[in-house]
Amino acid sequence: RGEKYLKYIFLAAYVIVYLSLKFKLDIFILVISEQSNITHNVVVFMIHNIISALGARTNQYVKNKLSIDDDIVIVRNLVDIKGNLSQGIENKIVLFLLSIEEEKLAKNSTLSHSMSNPSINLNINIMFATNFTDVNYVESLRNISLIIDFFQRNPIFTLSDTPGLPLSIPRLHVELYNLNMPDTMRLWGAIGTKYVPSCAYRIKQVLFDSDTIIEDTPPVLGN
Repeated sequence: RGEKYLKYIFLAAYVIVYLSLKFKLDIFILVISEQSNITHNVVVFMIHNIISALGARTNQYVKNKLSIDDDIVIVRNLVDIKGNLSQGIENKIVLFLLSIEEEKLAKNSTLSHSMSNPSINLNINIMFATNFTDVNYVESLRNISLIIDFFQRNPIFTLSDTPGLPLSIPRLHVELYNLNMPDTMRLWGAIGTKYVPSCAYRIKQVLFDSDTIIEDTPPVLGN
């Protein structure tokens, strides 16, 4: 009888261990899946917040300088998916995303301190393009000058002076993104339209870390 009870005890222990391992494995898979979704959402929300917040700041600056009431800087694609100029951008400064690059030096530093799910540092490149008619060409040059003047005066952005920035990013550094003539021509060929007066900027080393993100979505300019 003792051997029979012992057999049952071993069987019960085996079942408990099996179920425990299976349960933990399922939890692990769920966490990995959710973490992947969180990381994706983090990038979407943070880029949206950053560009919208900078658009709002530049929009207010240009409006004040020109003494106008209507929004003039809008966040929107310059060209739609069919290759036509987007609607609603006539006589506007259009702000849109150019590209996203990972900061390699920051990546190496992060990897040396973290072996699993390290945060990433990105450079976000944006462009301000004026869409004014030929009659208003000089006005487009004036508006681009105001954008350059704004960032010359304000290379650093914080939560206190730029409403709408992600709460997890207390400080942004923005600098002029230099493009030579061949790169500029290739870029506008890729955009799919003729060159218009414009300037590009790099938002430097934006840290993306899914563990510290709070989703707070600002209004979208141009809607």
